[in-house]
Parts: sequence; C-alpha cells; structure tokens
Amino acid sequence: MSDEAEFESLDAAQVAHWLTAHPDFFMGREALLEQLRLPHPHAPGTVSLIERQVLALRHRCERNEQRLTHLQRDHQQLQRRERDWHALMLALLEADGLDALAQTLAIQLGERFAIDAIALWLPATITAPLHPPLYPLDDMRRDQLESALARHDDAPVQLSEAAWHLWLPDARRSGQGGAALPVRLALGEHYGYLIIADADPERLRRGPLRQLTGHLGEIMTRLLPRRSA
Repeated sequence: MSDEAEFESLDAAQVAHWLTAHPDFFMGREALLEQLRLPHPHAPGTVSLIERQVLALRHRCERNEQRLTHLQRDHQQLQRRERDWHALMLALLEADGLDALAQTLAIQLGERFAIDAIALWLPATITAPLHPPLYPLDDMRRDQLESALARHDDAPVQLSEAAWHLWLPDARRSGQGGAALPVRLALGEHYGYLIIADADPERLRRGPLRQLTGHLGEIMTRLLPRRSA
C-alpha cells in the first residue's frame, strides 16, 4: 500500500490517537506548527494554532471571571443575610414585653427581609392582653393552620383575599391575597402559630428568610412565654 493510500485510509480518530501517542512528532518540525491553520471558533475563516490557543485561554479566563463574580455576589449575599439575621436576633432579645416582641418582629422582618405582614396566634395559656399582630387563637384558625401545615409541608400557602383577612386580620390588602408561611410554636402543652405573609409567593419560596423560618420559630417559642409572664 502506498503512503498516499495509507494516509487516505486513516480517519480523524486514528490521527488523533497517533498524535496523542507520539508527542515527539513535532520535535524538529516547529515550522509545521506555525503553518497549521484551524477554524476560527467564533467567526468565519481560520487562525493559527497559537491564535486559537490564545482565544481558548481568553475564553477560559472569561468563564472563570464570571464564576468568580457569581461566587463574590453569593458571598456578599450570605454576609448580608448573616448581618440581618444577627440584628434580628439581637432586636428580639432586647424587646421588653410581649407587645414589643411582636412589633419588633414585624418591623425587623419588614425592613430586613421585605416581608409584608406577620401575625402571632397564641393559645389561651398566654393571658397577657393581646394587640395586633398578636391574636387569641380559636379552634377554627387552629384547624385551618394545622391542615395547611399538613398539606404543604413547610411550603408557602397560597391565600385568597378572604384567607388573608382571616389569618392576618389587621394586615389589610385590597382585592388580592398573597402567600403565607405558617410556623408552629410549641408553647408548653399548647401550640401557637407564627404567620409570615407576603404578596409575592416567590419571596417566601426563594427569599433569604425561607431557610430560617424553622430557627425563627424556635427562637419565638422560647421568647414568647418569657415576655408574656
């Protein structure tokens, strides 16, 4: 078989395999490397092997810079979330009395996490006077909240306008509902409920508070009996 016929019988995979297995092929053939032309990756025409490598490295650097930018943005968001959470905890610990605790929670969640409204439904074992957003828990709301917790498994509950007014009586919304995250509070032998509500379900589903509601419930479970004594 002639050299030409043997060459024509080779496919691309065989050529690639041979060159990979013989890295010394280009030793003494540097001029060949300079003569090689490769398709331009982003435009018509060809470029030299060196230019192609420069383009590939530049593209790789741009991707790495984008990843670094995303990581820096994520880190800044985590730092901001940590600062907001720390400030919220300090404010709750410093609140003097049941009303101050509820008002502090509502203000802090609104200012730091852009939450529209909250309600705290407390059992009859809490005998202190209750003012919005504190409310005495009745059987109807208890049944509704337990049913919502059972159905949605900690996911936001879509609220109609009527349901919004039922769960958040003083957080008025005209002609529309929203979504809520109900959090069960174990207060001795009875349960209370924290309702975190917003007009935008995505803020509850994906917002920074989403992963912290369980911790917030634990904190409120411990603070409510102390502030109501």
